[in-house]
Amino acid sequence: MPTLALEWVSYLVGKRESRRLKGDYIYTFNDERYMVEFPDAVVMEKRSIDVHYQQIEADTSQPDFLSEALYYQVDHYYIPYRSLYSANINNLFMAGRCFSSSHVGLGGPRVMNTTGQMGVAVGYAASLCKKYGTNPRGIYDNHIKELKSLIDRSGTIE
Repeated sequence: MPTLALEWVSYLVGKRESRRLKGDYIYTFNDERYMVEFPDAVVMEKRSIDVHYQQIEADTSQPDFLSEALYYQVDHYYIPYRSLYSANINNLFMAGRCFSSSHVGLGGPRVMNTTGQMGVAVGYAASLCKKYGTNPRGIYDNHIKELKSLIDRSGTIE
């Protein structure tokens, strides 16, 4: 019986990001760096930011597999609710690595603690959508204080 061996696996399989979805706000590295406290903040994280990039890209047809990382230390940062729903699809929430952010902006919030908090926020927001018969943007426009109150009571955000 022949033995099959895995000879090569694309470096793209383990990418930290896969889809780019656009919300009413696109979260960036500067939001993390300056610890912007958004009026609609629904997630708070305390971890450093790291962004990995390919060392040498001299020949794009033969990419190297060596990467370097940029590390940036901050005390904490916040994610706004407006980054967790779609700007152009009326009823779409986004939580996790596909939330509305730039490539470098994803360097911190892509981890489980942060993405889990995003899940809590959109779960509560979805319940408010049902309660008020509205869409995600309607929660931002008319019920953001109630959403933040639910999140604060759950102990998810400090």
